[in-house]
Amino acid sequence: MKFPFSRGGNADRQERPGPETPRFPIFAYAKWALILIPVAFLAWNSFKVVPRGYVGSKSTFGVLDPQPLMPGFNLVNPLSSVELHNILVTPHKATARSGSHDLQKVTTVVTVSYNLVDSQVPVFYREYLGIDNFREAVLDPAIQESVKAVTAHFTATDLVKRRDTVRDEIEAAIRGLVQQALASKGATGAVQIGRVTLDNLEFTPKFAAAIEAKVKAGQDAERARNDGAKMIAEADGEAQSIRARAEAEAYQTVELAKKEADAIRREAAALRDNPDLVELTAIGKWKGKLPRYNGNMPMPMINDKQ
Repeated sequence: MKFPFSRGGNADRQERPGPETPRFPIFAYAKWALILIPVAFLAWNSFKVVPRGYVGSKSTFGVLDPQPLMPGFNLVNPLSSVELHNILVTPHKATARSGSHDLQKVTTVVTVSYNLVDSQVPVFYREYLGIDNFREAVLDPAIQESVKAVTAHFTATDLVKRRDTVRDEIEAAIRGLVQQALASKGATGAVQIGRVTLDNLEFTPKFAAAIEAKVKAGQDAERARNDGAKMIAEADGEAQSIRARAEAEAYQTVELAKKEADAIRREAAALRDNPDLVELTAIGKWKGKLPRYNGNMPMPMINDKQ
């Protein structure tokens, strides 16, 4: 009899064959993972796609690469960092307060269009890091200074009347100041200034009312001149019409007089050449009735000569 806790029982169990315990190569998988993960990471970061409308600038351990990353597929150092910069035309609106030549306060609202030049993006990034810093450090001060300098050369009325000239001069001043600032940083041509629009000119309420009244007075004067010219034209037309009618009537009168005079001449010539024409004419007009008369009236003359 064998007891379960006897030495022999234990030996029997050990000698009895059974299934083998599976062994997993954990250390082998870990080794391959430590190799493949860094390789995959490096491979993934070696490719950079720059979207349309952007240009990339890359730097490795703080050293900037002067060659820009153009839109599309780019192969880069996996240890490099890449920054994307918008190169599309961007509008920037600003408000500047200044004074006119006749010391009137004026608030000017302008919109400046600008864009980064793709080939100069790395240089721009090196000096300004981003477009926000550029607007704050260069563009906004240039707008303020340009508006103040230009509006000081015009009276308040000329600012309104010569709006296009004011806009062109502000645009030229902004472009000059921006390029000057970029050149001082060695980034000449990194930013291109486009069209500047003059959105609004605001004056003090009192002066604005005075300008409105002046404009209205000018319009009323122009309307009065137009009305006067119209009346003169109408009167001139009426006078010409009257003159034409008078000339026509005078012509008719002259022609009629000529015809009557000609008829009288012909009749006089006929009487002169034929004395009996008078009696013939009288007989032709007589209707066969004797004239009535009373005793106090003279007897009509009857020619009894045959």
